[in-house]
Amino acid sequence: MTHSTPGKPDSNGSEQPFDPDAFETLDSGIRPNAGHEVPPETIDPGDFDADASATLDTSMRQRPVADPMDSQAETVDPGKQDDDQFEIDSAYNAPGMPARIAGFMIKGVVGAGGMGTVYLGRQDHPRRTVAVKVMNPGVTNPRALKRFDFEAQMLARLQHPGIAQIYEAGTWDDGSGGVPYFAMEYIAGSKVLTDYANDKKLDVRQKIELIADACEAVGYGHTKGVIHRDLKPGNILVTSDGHAKIIDFGVARSTDSDAAATMATGVHDIVGTLQYMAPEQCSGDVHDLDSSADVYAMAVTAYEVLTGKLPYTVSGLGLAGAIKVITEDAPTPLESVDSRLRGEVSTIIAKAMSKNREDRYRTGSELADDLRRYLAGDAIVACPPTLITTFRRVIRKNRGVVAGIAVMMLLLAASAIAGVYALVNSNRALQAENTALEQQAEKHAMVGELMGFYMRDTVGSLAAISASPEVREHFMAKNMEYLNKLLEEGGDDPVLLRVSAEGLWQMGHNAWSLRGGNRGNVQMAMERWNEAIVVLERLLIDNPADIESRMLAIETCNSLFLAAMKNDDREVAAKWLDKASQLSTTLQKGEMDQWNLLMAILRNKAKLRGGSADPEEDETNREMLQLAEFGIKNFKTDDGLPDLRVERNATLTWNRIAFELSTNGMHEKALEYYQRSLDSREAMMAGNGGDNSREGIAMFRRDVNNSTRYVSSELIFLGRYDEALDILENKTLPSIRQIAREAPDDIRSLADLAKILTEIGEYQLQAGKADKAIVTLKESIYSWGLVAALADSEIIEDLGSTRETIRSYGNLIEAYFTLEQLADAEQSIADAIEMTGQAASKWPRNERLMSLVDRVQKFKYDLQRRKNEKRRQSSGD
Repeated sequence: MTHSTPGKPDSNGSEQPFDPDAFETLDSGIRPNAGHEVPPETIDPGDFDADASATLDTSMRQRPVADPMDSQAETVDPGKQDDDQFEIDSAYNAPGMPARIAGFMIKGVVGAGGMGTVYLGRQDHPRRTVAVKVMNPGVTNPRALKRFDFEAQMLARLQHPGIAQIYEAGTWDDGSGGVPYFAMEYIAGSKVLTDYANDKKLDVRQKIELIADACEAVGYGHTKGVIHRDLKPGNILVTSDGHAKIIDFGVARSTDSDAAATMATGVHDIVGTLQYMAPEQCSGDVHDLDSSADVYAMAVTAYEVLTGKLPYTVSGLGLAGAIKVITEDAPTPLESVDSRLRGEVSTIIAKAMSKNREDRYRTGSELADDLRRYLAGDAIVACPPTLITTFRRVIRKNRGVVAGIAVMMLLLAASAIAGVYALVNSNRALQAENTALEQQAEKHAMVGELMGFYMRDTVGSLAAISASPEVREHFMAKNMEYLNKLLEEGGDDPVLLRVSAEGLWQMGHNAWSLRGGNRGNVQMAMERWNEAIVVLERLLIDNPADIESRMLAIETCNSLFLAAMKNDDREVAAKWLDKASQLSTTLQKGEMDQWNLLMAILRNKAKLRGGSADPEEDETNREMLQLAEFGIKNFKTDDGLPDLRVERNATLTWNRIAFELSTNGMHEKALEYYQRSLDSREAMMAGNGGDNSREGIAMFRRDVNNSTRYVSSELIFLGRYDEALDILENKTLPSIRQIAREAPDDIRSLADLAKILTEIGEYQLQAGKADKAIVTLKESIYSWGLVAALADSEIIEDLGSTRETIRSYGNLIEAYFTLEQLADAEQSIADAIEMTGQAASKWPRNERLMSLVDRVQKFKYDLQRRKNEKRRQSSGD
């Protein structure tokens, strides 16, 4: 088996599989101020509360018993143990502990609180484990007895799977007089809500589902006239099979009018946990509470479960200071703690935590319903839907019919943009006065911002919608229609001209992109970008100092360069690169957005030039490395880390240098650069770069996947096949499959899958695993065909896809030859020859492609030779 030199096809047509530029192009780039293509992947459970353990498993299923406070599960079946087997670590023996309480055998103390003690017991009939709560004799005054008696009656009314059930209540004489007790449900294997969420590593959606379940149970209590008044994570347990259970209604009160008079806890006697108390609850006036106080507490609980933090910091402030914070200060916004929670989740929690009870959901059920609307992708009631929340909802739900979405988008565009058109038009009468002219300029600027939002951010939000290219195209076309009207009114207004160019650039990007079902129409992209350049050149002639127009012009030239390279038209690519370089002479590397453009120009120069004899000493490469180091050193985030776009730009530079080193056979050195890039990208993915959105995380994963491919490629060249295949088969391929499953209409994700299968199949073949290679390569060829089908085109229309498919065919044929499966080889050769014939006529000057075409032709003759040899052997026998 001969090994290839990267970028230089050898005699069998194999080639270096990882030119980073082939995978990290415009579609995966990070564009400043763009709403699309955003780059990418300890909770205090509360103080110990005796009542937090007062639960029992009623289902009689064989589940481990555990202390809900320390979650130490046992293996004893609570329903079937003998007396000498009934031992549970969650309970401990205490001096003076009774042997029995009424009909319950007591085996230990679960916990003790101010009002009483919770024992672990076993009921004789029916035979089951229970938690027995007994009031302390010292607090059995008439008021406390009324409260305890009411609590037992109230709990008996609550028959809900999400609320710990009370089984029996009564009075027990411990020798000092009668004291109340009740036996309640003990939940085996349970954990407090925060512990469960952490231990199970629940994602945001799973946490919200669990919170919604708990809210529904609280809401059930509200329908029975019961307010809990002490909701917090420690009073919400989660069973071993993931169901929430509300416990500790010991401080709850009834909303029934007759109960209010008998059950008062005492004015200014605050019994709830302060951080979870509604502002009105801080007064301690139980007559001033309603079910919205529980809604507030559940919102704080949700806040803590979702972020690991509380919305207020009250430690060390004292009671008066803490009450002042809760009643007067605004909580820390949810999205500022975790950006994944921005938008509708944050809106729901903010409504539930409103300081004005009238603005909250009225019951726990209402809060649960809105959380479930969010999960289902339906409109929430927390606030009227805005344009952008509507888009996000459609993206999450991903069910919409294209025609319906298109109508919605066009109506929104028409109403919003026609409004600003009318706004500009209405100001004509004011143009006679200087002040009116200033107002007109402000209106134009506002129009520019609004149009930028619709043309850039909105289309970016739509990108993840399945089967939405037509929607985006119609939406952009309608935007341009209204913009042209505004341009007629505005004449030479530079703001509107620049917005027009921005819109044209975005339309080109929309055509270029392979995300969200896009088909990647390069020709259409180039047409829009050429139109944008015409507008931008007009602006720069009038005002050469217009830095915004200059930067957009450079970015557009870079886009046209990449499109020309994709079409294998290096002459046109050179023209656009030269234009970008000329425009960049006034850019300042100390400005991050301008630095990014300078880095892109240098990388494009290296890409156009191809390889170099000494990559580390090459002038362009040295400039790239120096500029990358400058960016890492000078552009920092608030926490002192390199800015995300800067660090990702640096990894692209390291990958480019590594590729050129590999091209020159310097694989150890190339591996060092690729490994540096991989380490950096894994670190970025671990922190998500501050971007926890699905798109952001997916991009980080894609970057890491690409880097593992580059590293594996060098390991292959160094003969470390097992190491490389282990990484690719067990790390990279599963990750890419998962991304493709998550976005089945995303052509780029499917193309990534086809690519990795192509490379793995080739490496398996080189490692002497021809049988495995056949399976992998057949899937690769199928995947490339699927990419073309999704693009509504033929594979042959794209150079990269054509080249990779022919490459897979070549390796598949070689694997068949290795195993002497000549009939299968013959069929694959016929299929490959049909494709290579079309490719050779379409791209006759592409050396890498033509080398692969030659390889297939050689296989044709090799097949005939092998068949002749086989016939001679048969004749000789």
